[in-house]
Amino acid sequence: MKFIAKSLFTLSFILILFSNSLKGQERGLEFGGAVGVASLFGNFASQTSLAGTIIFDVHHPYFDGYNLSARFSYIQKFERFLPEDRKGRYYPFVKSLSIRVDLTQQLDETFFLEESFGLLLLNDHTFEIIKDWNYGVAFSGAIGLILSQTKAEIWKLYFGMDVGQTFNNLSTGFYSLQIEGKYYFSTE
Repeated sequence: MKFIAKSLFTLSFILILFSNSLKGQERGLEFGGAVGVASLFGNFASQTSLAGTIIFDVHHPYFDGYNLSARFSYIQKFERFLPEDRKGRYYPFVKSLSIRVDLTQQLDETFFLEESFGLLLLNDHTFEIIKDWNYGVAFSGAIGLILSQTKAEIWKLYFGMDVGQTFNNLSTGFYSLQIEGKYYFSTE
């Protein structure tokens, strides 16, 4: 499992490295983040959680409307963020890395839909004694709004759902309702 984790990390590092240095192979880059309410589930009771996500997209000139996306998410049980006595308490969390293909469908000049599907690598810490690496699939759907647009840059705001499901160990999964913001800039 460590081999799969290292391979996925290496692949995402190479993606980021080459997408910045091979200017002729890309049309633009997009960075963003998301926050939202989530639920962790699996072979245990579901847990209400908070989620945070960092997003990196590469726009390729040959695949108009499709983007390659890498996402890192951190999801932890909601009670961790409440003021209370934390001595001796354990708050379950997961960290995930996914590589996805995004499809964007323009509804009009301002609104659009974005869907994504890809592979998921999840570091499971749902119990204090469990620190497993799991693999699975991830997908998301969102409606977006273009806040500001010029020839070289675009600011976008999204509202959507992100879902991940693994297939081994505890079959840990998550879904989250998120507000997402992205900044696109052209490299042409």
